[in-house]
Amino acid sequence: RTLIDAGVSMDLLAFVLALLPLSLYGEGLRRALLRFTTEHDTLTGLINRNTLHAALAPKISAAEADGQEVALLVIGVDGFQQINEMLGNTWGDLVLRAISQRLAVTIPPAGLLARLSGDEFAIVIATHDIGDDLGRFAEQIGESFDAPLLAGNRHLRVKVSIGAAVCPNDGRTADELLSNAHMALSRAKATNRGGYVLFEDSIRRELEKRLTLEAELALAADGDEFELFYQPQLNLDTLLIGSVEVLIRWRHADGTLLLPGQFLAVAERSG
Repeated sequence: RTLIDAGVSMDLLAFVLALLPLSLYGEGLRRALLRFTTEHDTLTGLINRNTLHAALAPKISAAEADGQEVALLVIGVDGFQQINEMLGNTWGDLVLRAISQRLAVTIPPAGLLARLSGDEFAIVIATHDIGDDLGRFAEQIGESFDAPLLAGNRHLRVKVSIGAAVCPNDGRTADELLSNAHMALSRAKATNRGGYVLFEDSIRRELEKRLTLEAELALAADGDEFELFYQPQLNLDTLLIGSVEVLIRWRHADGTLLLPGQFLAVAERSG
């Protein structure tokens, strides 16, 4: 980990060792390196998604046996794509390393920190290790990014959004927790960018409703289910019709007439 913290990637270490004679470092080190690169993210040295997923199951089982709760927080970097576009991928990698180091100092020793993919990280922590106050813990993570990050020789201001789910209420498996925490993160990025959202069932219901509506909209366009209504605009001075306003309505397959406010926002987001 010392080399990782110094900015040396595991990809580079593996390449160097591959060039050296096996007698110089031994089979044991080669196997240890191979295992490390399998279980960890080679850029940051954090455990990767697969390792986190495998570690979640026993933590969930232990927490349920003790009547405790385990929280999973998924952290997304706001505006990371713009950083890559403006500064390039090399600087983007430096930013991700700096973010991983900033996150590492915010969690208790019993917590797990992972890089999921791209600009997403995750923290697994028993709620009793954070005083049973998940909201405050999420706030502290966000506040830790108030100070600029040092990436290379640049100081950059970076913000993060956080979605969190708690076992057992929000899921009893690693897949359920990851799915629900990701949905909470999506809500945070949409409605509370730079903040956090704790998962609740209404988030899933709204997502399922939106996905259903998107699918039905595609069918509605092919099925000529949209209708135009013409509403005259009366000139009060002359009492004559001065213009006509065109209104769109959706005659849903079930016979319901839907107003624009019920589907236009979804139509615009889905293209």
